[in-house]
Amino acid sequence: MKFLCPACERLLDLERFSLEGGALLVTCQRCGATSRSAPKADAPTPAASPAAPRPPASAPAPAPRVALVSSPHASNVVTLKTATTEAVQRAAEAVPAAFEVPPGHCPKCVAIRGPGPSCPACGLSFDAFRPAMVEVPAWLKSGWVELLRDWGNDARHERLRTAASGRGALPELGRLYRLRLASVPDDPWASSGREEVQRLAQAAVAANLSTSRAPDGPGSRRWLLIVVVLAVAALASVALARMLLASQG
Repeated sequence: MKFLCPACERLLDLERFSLEGGALLVTCQRCGATSRSAPKADAPTPAASPAAPRPPASAPAPAPRVALVSSPHASNVVTLKTATTEAVQRAAEAVPAAFEVPPGHCPKCVAIRGPGPSCPACGLSFDAFRPAMVEVPAWLKSGWVELLRDWGNDARHERLRTAASGRGALPELGRLYRLRLASVPDDPWASSGREEVQRLAQAAVAANLSTSRAPDGPGSRRWLLIVVVLAVAALASVALARMLLASQG
C-alpha cells in the first residue's frame, strides 16, 4: 500500500500509521509530516463479526478536510486528497473557461450580484457592461493559462505578479485571482495571490506619493533662486520709482 504525502508530495510506502477515533493518522517517513483523514462518507463499511461487541453510539464526526482517494491507475496507491491538491486539479480543469465569470457574480469586479440592476460592490449597471471593460492583455492571458496548468508552482505565481506590476496590469491580475476564488473559495493560492496583488498595488501607490513629495533637485533650486532674484529686483525697481516721484514732487 502506498500513499501520496500532501506536504512533500512524495509517493511512499504506507509504513507509519495509526488509528484514532476511526481516523487514519499517516506519518511521512521523508518529511515527518502527519496527515489525518477519515474514510469517505460513501465508502462501504465491512460487516461486524457476530462475536464482536458493538461499539458505543457516538455523535457523527464533522466532515473531514482530508479524504482517502484511490488512484485511478493503481489499486494499491492511496492519495491523501486535501484542499490544496483539489485546488490544483480544479485550476487545471478550468483552462477551457479560464476567463468566464461564474453565474451570480458581477462581470466586472466578480463580486456576488444583488437583486438590483447594478452591482452592490462596484456600482456597475449590468445593462451597460461591455466585454472590453475587462479585456486582458494577450501576454497576461497566455501567462494565466500557463499558471492554471501549474497552479501549485509558487515561483510561477511570483513571476507573473512581478510582470504584472512592471507592466501596470495588477488590477487585471487581481481580477483573475478573484475569478478563481469565485469558483473555489478555499483555494489557498488564489487567496494569497489576491492579497499579494493588493500589497504590490499599495506599495506602488506609496512609492508614487513619496516621489511626488521628494525634495527638489539642483535644477529646481536654481529656478527658485532665479525667481527670488527677479522678485527682489522688481521690488527694488518699485522702491526706486517711488523715491524719484517723491523727489520731483
